[in-house]
Amino acid sequence: MSKNLRQSLNSHAKLTKHQQEMDILRAHHERVMSDASLRQATLIGAGIFVRTADGKLAVAKPYDKVISSKPAP
Repeated sequence: MSKNLRQSLNSHAKLTKHQQEMDILRAHHERVMSDASLRQATLIGAGIFVRTADGKLAVAKPYDKVISSKPAP
């Protein structure tokens, strides 16, 4: 459990709904990022990476296809 989460749970002041939601989101993020298989599944599920035929991870859309320059006037 993160230090901030423990402090917020132990504090006597009532947390706002936003603070409670942020604590839950932070804990979920830390759990996903600390587990390699969950991290890969999240990145693949979000469409950021894809699996190649040999099972390796590859970027789904290279930057040159995602970011395009503005046409000259």
